[in-house]
Amino acid sequence: MDNSVSIAAAGAIPLLVVLLQSGTDVTKGNAAGALGNLSVNVDNKVSIAAAGAIALLVALLQNGTDVAKGEAAAALRNLSAKNVDNTVSIAAAGAIPLLVVLLQSGTDVAKGNAAGALLNLSLNNDNKVSIAAAGAISPLVALLQNGTDVAKEMVTITLRNLSTNEDNRVSIAAAGAIPRLVSLLQNGTARAKAQATQTLCCLSYA
Repeated sequence: MDNSVSIAAAGAIPLLVVLLQSGTDVTKGNAAGALGNLSVNVDNKVSIAAAGAIALLVALLQNGTDVAKGEAAAALRNLSAKNVDNTVSIAAAGAIPLLVVLLQSGTDVAKGNAAGALLNLSLNNDNKVSIAAAGAISPLVALLQNGTDVAKEMVTITLRNLSTNEDNRVSIAAAGAIPRLVSLLQNGTARAKAQATQTLCCLSYA
């Protein structure tokens, strides 16, 4: 049996959720990390959300240590992957503006995790508008130049998702994304090159 299944079956999820609220700073970060790993499993995504983790993970984005913020962003990224209900719940809990802050002020790892969370959230049409309204586009574009390779990949996909909205296409271009995406065609990873191509295709409709 997969360890993530065994850990959940042993009753760990509600106990980890409690520690998100009552643990020490280090323990909160570790609990967020454990929940993030467990939430790769489809069934665990549902169980973690049902246990009340989402609001507490969002709170960690604001009040946690630098490490805990990064772990919380990763957990929200995994919880929102291929789960429509969690995507809506995470946005409703106020995660989007806090993830945008993390794009600008977090560690390199946290920035990449925040970009990944916004990537998944940006699949929802309402969230596309909310993400842009929260000021995400400029820091996302900045990461195309200054982020890690992983962050650049996440950002490129996020911008592609956002660019299916006409107003966002205008804003993305105005923020200077186009020359940076073109640069990725030459200098990016294989994944970044592929995603940059798709993003430029979407932007070309504007």
